[in-house]
Order: sequence, then C-alpha cells, then structure tokens
Amino acid sequence: MNPVRAGRAIGACRRIARRLTVAGFELCLAALAGITNAQPVSMVAALGSAGPEAMVVQITLNQEKKGQYFVNVVDGNFLVRVEDLKAIGLVQVGGRTLNSGGVDYVWAHSMAGVQASFNEARLSLDLVADPKLLPATTVDLWSGRGERVTYPDNASAFFNYDIGYAGGNAGVPDGAFITTQIGARMGNFLFLNDSTCSAASNDRGCVRLTTSLIHDNRDTLVRTTVGDFGFTSGYLGTTFSMGGLSYSKLYDIDPYFLRYPQQNLTGQLRTPSEVDLYIDGQRVRTLRLPAGDFDLRNITQATGYRSVDLVVRDAFGREQRINTSFYSSDRSLKAGLHEYSYNVGALRENFGVESNDYGPLAAAAFHRYGLTDSLTIGARAEAKSGRFNGGPTATIVLGAAGLLNLAASFSDNSGRTGGAALASYSYLGQHFNAGLFARKDTRNYTTLVDFGQVQRNYEAAGSIGYTAPIWGSFSVGLATYKAYVGQDHRSASLSYGRPLFDGRASMFVTVVNERAADTRTNVFAGFSYNFDVNYSLTGYYQRLRDTTSETIQFQKAQPIGEGLGYVIGASRQDTPDGSSTQFTPSFQYNGRWAQVRGFAQQGDGPGSPRSYSLSVAGGIAWAGGLVAAGRPVTDSFGVVKIDDLEDVRVFVNAQEIGRTGPNGRLFVPSLASFIDNQISIDVANVPLDFTFPESTRVISPAYRAGAVVNFEARRLQAFTGTIKIRTNGQVRPAEFLNVTLAVDGRPLTFVTGRGGEFYVEDVKAGRYAAVIGANGTRCHFDLVVRNPEGPLTDLGEAICERPAEPAAATISRSR
Repeated sequence: MNPVRAGRAIGACRRIARRLTVAGFELCLAALAGITNAQPVSMVAALGSAGPEAMVVQITLNQEKKGQYFVNVVDGNFLVRVEDLKAIGLVQVGGRTLNSGGVDYVWAHSMAGVQASFNEARLSLDLVADPKLLPATTVDLWSGRGERVTYPDNASAFFNYDIGYAGGNAGVPDGAFITTQIGARMGNFLFLNDSTCSAASNDRGCVRLTTSLIHDNRDTLVRTTVGDFGFTSGYLGTTFSMGGLSYSKLYDIDPYFLRYPQQNLTGQLRTPSEVDLYIDGQRVRTLRLPAGDFDLRNITQATGYRSVDLVVRDAFGREQRINTSFYSSDRSLKAGLHEYSYNVGALRENFGVESNDYGPLAAAAFHRYGLTDSLTIGARAEAKSGRFNGGPTATIVLGAAGLLNLAASFSDNSGRTGGAALASYSYLGQHFNAGLFARKDTRNYTTLVDFGQVQRNYEAAGSIGYTAPIWGSFSVGLATYKAYVGQDHRSASLSYGRPLFDGRASMFVTVVNERAADTRTNVFAGFSYNFDVNYSLTGYYQRLRDTTSETIQFQKAQPIGEGLGYVIGASRQDTPDGSSTQFTPSFQYNGRWAQVRGFAQQGDGPGSPRSYSLSVAGGIAWAGGLVAAGRPVTDSFGVVKIDDLEDVRVFVNAQEIGRTGPNGRLFVPSLASFIDNQISIDVANVPLDFTFPESTRVISPAYRAGAVVNFEARRLQAFTGTIKIRTNGQVRPAEFLNVTLAVDGRPLTFVTGRGGEFYVEDVKAGRYAAVIGANGTRCHFDLVVRNPEGPLTDLGEAICERPAEPAAATISRSR
C-alpha cells in the first residue's frame, strides 16, 4: 500500500462520505482499490438499489479506540471487512456476511455477542463485544531470569589449599594441617576431589574425603554423580554417605524455575481497565489490561498464607475489588512435575578417618510426583543385604488452611519387621504460625544405618506463634517423647522477640521447662545492635541446670571482597565449682592473593581451656586459557579481563570485589553457581582514551565452574579538523553540513560544526572518498587520515573545490 496515495484517497472520501451516489461510491472505491481491495461493480450489484454509502470511521471496541477504517453503510446498517474486525481483536467473527470481489464483509448489527452503535457527531462505530470473543491476556508476574544472561561453557579448573597450625589444651592436638580441593570442568562434566592431611603428634597422615565425577544437565535439571556423595532418604529414613552412582532430578540447577504452585487468577474485563494488585495489604503491581479474559500467573511468589486483592478500575472509572487467598509451600510440586533421586553403591564408613573404608552394597531412592497442585504423592526406600526400609509419602495443601505431610514406612531387619508413621501440619501466615508433629515407631523399626539402638516409641510436638508489628513475636510450644528403653521426657517453651530502634536492634527471650528424671527450667536470652552495615554488638545469656553463662561479642562484618573482618568476644561461666572468664578473638583477612584466618581462646585461670589456630588459604584457577590466583574458590569463580588496565574497580552484584592487577585481570573466587551474577566495572577511573561496549555483564556459571569475563576495552582514536568549501575562488566554512565517508565499503556520517569543525572516531589511517551534502550543497573530496598521535589527532584543514558546475568539482588538500 502506498501511504501517500492512501492518505489522499481517505481524505477525499472523508469529504464525500456522508451521502454518496452510486456513481460517486464507485469512484471512491476505485480510488481506494489499493487499500480496500473493493470491487465497486460487484458490490453495487450485490446491494441492488439500496444506495450504499462509503465512510471512514473511528472504530472503538469495548471503549478502546482501534483506529480509522473504511466501512460501507446501507440503510443505516454497517458492512465491515472481516479482516479489519480480526485486526482490532475480535477473534471470533459471526453474523451475516457478504463477499464482494473475494473480500469478506459482515453486517455489524448481525454479529452474535456484539452490540454496534454509530456516533454521528464523532463518526465513530462503537462495538461492545462479549469478553469471550476477545483475545485472552496472560501476564506472568514471576520475574525469573534477567535478560542477556551468558552461560559460560569454557573449560576450567581450580586448586584450593588451606595450610595452618593449631594447638592448645582443649582437645586440639598441636600440629600443622593442610586441606586441599581439586576441581576440573569440561562442558557439563565436573571432577572434584577433597583431602586433608595432619602432622599432629597423635594423628599423622592424609585422608581422602570425597572423589566424584558430576554431570549436570541444565535443560532437564538432572544431576548424575559417579563417586562419593551424601543422601537423605526423607521422612522416616536416614542420612548417610555412599560411593557409587546417583541419578537425581535437582531443581536447584535452575533456581528461577518455580517448582511449587503459586497463586493464579483468571477473570474477564468488559473494557480496558487498570488493575492494582495487593498482597497482604501492600500494593505490589499496577497493570493495564485490555478487554477480554485475563490470566494472572505466579502472583504470590512466596510460601505461606497470602491475602491477594485486585482493585479493577474500568474505562468509566467504576471500581471493583476481588478478594482471594492462597497457601503455598515449597514442599509441594506443581501438577505434572517429578522430583526423584536414585542411588546405588557402597556405604562409606569411618568417613573423615579412613580414605577407602567402604561397607556393604546398598541402594536408596525417593520419587515424588505432583498429582495436582494440591496433592504431591511419593515413595521412598533404602536397602542393603538383610535390611529394607521404605513406604509412601504425601504432601497435601489444605486450601488456605496450611500444609499436611504424611509418611508411613515398613522395615525388615533379618526377619524382624517393624513400622513407623508420621504426620505433620504447618501453617505460616502474615501474623499467625502453627505447627503439629506426631510420630509412632514399633519396637523393631530400623533404618538403613543404625546410630545405636532405636528407642523411640512415639513423640509429638506442637507450637503456635503470633507476630505483631508493634509488640513483636510470641510463641508457645509443647513436646513429649516416649521411649521403649531409656528416659521419657516432656517440655514446654515460651518465646518472645522483637526488633528495636527501627530495626537497628533486636532481642529475644526463651524459657524452656523440661521434665525427665528431674525438672528444670532453662533460660536463653540475647540481643543484637547494628551500629551500621559493618559493625554490630551481640550479647547472650544462658542458664542450663546449675550453670549460667554470659557472652558478649563485637563484630566487624567480613567484606565480600578484600578487607578485614573480626570478632572480639568475651564470656563468663558460673558453675557450682566456681567461675571462669574466657577471651575469644578471631579474624579473617581477605587479601588479593590469599585469605588469612586466626582464632584464639584463653581462660583466666590455671588449667583453663586454651586453643589457637592460624591458617592461610588460597586458590589457583584456570579458565578459558587464563590463569589467576587469589582466595579459595567457594563455589563458582570468574576471571575478569579488562585489557591491560590496572586498578580498575570490579563489582559483583553491586558490591566491590577488588581491583585489576598490572595485567588487567582480577580473580573472583565467589560467584554463585546457577544464579545470575551481575559483574560490572567502574569506568570512572579508566583513562579517557578507553571505551567499553558494555560495562556490565550478567553470567550464570554451572556448579564449581570458571568463567572468563572479558570487557574488551577499546582504545579510543579520535580525529578533529576543519572542512571548508571553495567556490569560484571564495572559501567559506562548511558549517552544519552532513559529511559521509566511505569506510570499508560502509558509509560513516558525521556533522560539521561552527567554522567547519568536525570530530570522528575509530577511523584507520588512509585516504577516504568524502561527500558533503545538505541545504542544496553537494561536494566531493578526499579526506586523508594520518596515523594517530595519541587519543586525539588534529588532521588540519581540508578544502573541497566546488566550481560553478558541480560536475566539474576538483579535489585539493591543504594543511
């Protein structure tokens, strides 16, 4: 469609659209043939002598202006193109139709579910459609991952070490120690090995801790491990270490994936509306939604009970409030989702003491499935030769009333069978919280790993709490434990805590009454005060039986990057045998090349506990061909490269992590795996002759992976000069004119300033064909660019010869 032709044709038809003769109607349609594809002769034939009218009208749909369209009017009834109705959002168009020249029209007043009226003063065809006929609008309120996230996949490796000396008389033998960790990644595969060595007088030697080969699939969220790993089989099971094969669905591989249900709301709007979303009385979002069905997804984005209110204001200013509530728990799964872990291997025994002490072959697994958003079912099992333990589990969301967990288990230990059942209830609200727990074991119930003889008969516990913005938090708890063999006991607790001084401080008090062989009341109390984000003071009081203790600590927070953090503590303990005071300072200094930690404990009397330790820890890393050294790698890591620029400040998630060294590199040992890490540089202290395509990068490395973050500094090469035009011997500045250079086959355009001055960047040395064209001026010349003489090079004066005949222009160059 030719826009100029269309505009002229519509303008003409506007002037004659009110009352056309048949001949005039045909002429108008002919003028608009390129716009409407109408066939005047066939249209007139179809309408007979009805006297058709052609009009350009403003169409509104449910009070929303959709634009101007060409319609045909016959005896006050409107014919509208079906294609135009679909374009404005009527997804279902029904009614009496008319086909003319291959174009489908529909009588507006015949459309089912649509009311049509014409406003003659505004030349507006107003349509009010049933919202079901309009397209649905879906809004996902879950923020998820940010945009432009990089997922590095380069090969990487690291080596961590921690070398130190410890001693004293508090059970720590004098001697040196060293702990090492080696990690290497290639693609989705990660190799990890941990070990520790000791040179203490009573414990010399080295112990291998874990050795594993891990494969993570970030698309399927599945982790496969060959080697050593830990496993927890869930309710009524146990926790143990194995060496073998593990295959698990691990949602932590994508922390931005919502695996548990959240509040979704659907509804209908008859007009475009403004929707305010309130959660627990706080407005969190304002949405502008079109008419039609709407689907708001993942509203609450938090666990526990949430009150959700929608305040809807339509196009007429009328207001409607929708109230609902929702309960969410991270223990439940969305309908259709699976969570599982299948493991087989040999049980690790004497872990941390022996390197290769593996016991019998064992297997353990659990599998959970979201049957609905409210019901997650599952099963768990663990077994080795002569022993089995397993049973079903269920997690039920009780509407807005809380969460119920159920589990049952059967065990067989060399023919001695047993069973256990568990039920727990939890509720977390804006002010109230509550919990109930009950478990019953039979005498012979056993798990895969024995930690002594099982003595539990049953146990039960309950608690209820209330949090008030002004008064603080209160909670009350009761618990009872009944044993087949051993001591029964019961307890009751009362706790209170509240923030102070506008959140700068807080305090708590807990009183526990225990009844077992005897009855005693224990008291725990504490406070904390934050002077600022770095310095704080904490104090604790504790009374257990006949012993009381008081502790006070002054702390400087540990910087994420380089810097010093420390704790200066002192404690006093009173017992029936006397009292003692201890001084316990500790520090950690994060240096560029290593981390230094120290700890000491010294009492005030002869024979009082005394211990101390001092260690140096660091890491050496390789990623993408770059080698760097610094503090230990705690999770994933990065090597920031900024050309060869030294002393450039680097930030991770808006907190300074360090400055680049003489080679323009900085080792960042503390990136979070699978999380979006925002890495930025401070360009304020970078020399002016350097520029960066971007000063912020967002990367999401895999588990214990290394990433190269290259900011690709570009040295700025700028050129200035003046351009003048000579015509018939007269020279004048080429002021405020466009100049275009042909650079590597592509045009580079800049504008001259007063006096013909110009400025251009990043042009290689050479001779470039140039043309001046603006305000009727056109002149060709060559611009010679010399080798740069620093960040800014003056090219002098260039003159473009422009004779009386532009075609005969010649070129000259002067300095």
